[in-house]
This record gives sequence, C-alpha cells and structure tokens, in this order.
Amino acid sequence: MCYIFNKKVTLKFLSLAEIVACTNSTLSSHNFTAGENLLNSKHVIFVGKIAENAEEIILVGYCLQTSSLKEKPHEIKFTLKKNGKIYTAKCSCKDGLYCILIF
Repeated sequence: MCYIFNKKVTLKFLSLAEIVACTNSTLSSHNFTAGENLLNSKHVIFVGKIAENAEEIILVGYCLQTSSLKEKPHEIKFTLKKNGKIYTAKCSCKDGLYCILIF
C-alpha cells in the first residue's frame, strides 16, 4: 500500500531488485548512483500519478537538466503493474531507458 497525492493506492511492493533488473544495472552502476545523486540534490521537481486502471498505474516525473537548469525539464514516465513489476520506463532525454534518471 502506498499513497500518491494523499490517495491510498494498492500496489504490491516494488522491489529494488525489480528496478535493477529493469534498468540492467547494479547498485554500483553509474545510472543507479547518478540517479540517486539527482534525487539528493533535489533535481527531481515533481512526481505524480497520471492514470490508473485495474492492472497498472502510470507515473510521471520531471527532473531538471543538469547541463541546463533553466531549460525544459526531462519527463520520466513509468508504467507499474499492480503486481509490483515495472512494465515500461522512459525518459525524454536522448538516452531514454538508459538515462541516469531511470535507475
């Protein structure tokens, strides 16, 4: 159970192993550690639910571009299955799935 915009959402636990498997990384991979640094430096400026149905939840997040903070932020979209699996993950930057924002 988690809360998105103060609404209770039933979602089986999203494991760290699922995130690592989806991004083909390890806890010490550059995309994983750099993504964590972006979170810690408050470059992630918004995360929210944009859609939900009986089987999945679609989340969107926005992150400031590290190379150009005044430009349009990158958009990150995740589709999470309610069984705890990541179905899709994509960033609007040129690196897409392999972006450091998706860790």
